[in-house]
Amino acid sequence: MKKNLRFVFALMLALALMTVLGVPAFAAGEDVFVLETAEGSYDGSLFLAGNQVVSGADVRGILLAAGQNVSIGGVGEYAMAAGSSVSVGGAVLNDALLAGNSVDLMGEVGRDVFAVGNFVTVNGVVGRSLYAAGNRVTINGTVMGDVYVSAESLVISDAAAIAGTVRVNESASLSCPASVSVVTYADADSPAPAAVKPENTF
Repeated sequence: MKKNLRFVFALMLALALMTVLGVPAFAAGEDVFVLETAEGSYDGSLFLAGNQVVSGADVRGILLAAGQNVSIGGVGEYAMAAGSSVSVGGAVLNDALLAGNSVDLMGEVGRDVFAVGNFVTVNGVVGRSLYAAGNRVTINGTVMGDVYVSAESLVISDAAAIAGTVRVNESASLSCPASVSVVTYADADSPAPAAVKPENTF
C-alpha cells in the first residue's frame, strides 16, 4: 500500500511539473498571490494560501491552493490543492491534482483527476479518468473514462456512473454494483499506465 501511495505521489508531482512546464504562459495575464480568500476574475495563475482557503474566483490559468481547509469553487483552467480538508465544488476545465486527509470532489473536472487522501470521495463529474489512492475511496458520481485505485477500501455506489474500467489493487475491500467492470491487479504492480501525459489543448 505504501509503495502504491509513493507511486501516486510521484505521478502527481510529475503531472504537476508537466502541466506547469507544458502549458504556455498566460502572457496577457498576471500571476497573483492571495491570502485565504479570492473572488472575481484572474487573467493568469492564482496562488492561495492560509488556514481557511476559499476560492470562488474565475481563474484563467492555474489555481494553486494550500491550507488547513481548502474549498475551491468558481472556475479554473487547472487546479492543484493540498490541505487537511480539500473540497472542489466548482468547475475545473482541465486537470485537477488534489491531496489531503479528506478529499471531496463535488463539482466538475473536464479531464483527469489525481487525488490522494485518507478519505477520497467523488460525488461530482470527472470528464476523463480518475486516479485515486487512499485508505477509503468512494465514488458516487460520474467518471467518463477509467478509474485507477490503490486503497484499503473502494466503494462504488449504485448512483455512480463509470464509462470505463475500474482497476483496483487485489487486497482492497470492494463494494460495487455487478454492472461495473472491475479488474484487480497485484499490490506490487502499478495501477496506472506506464506514462501519463496530459493533452495540450492550447
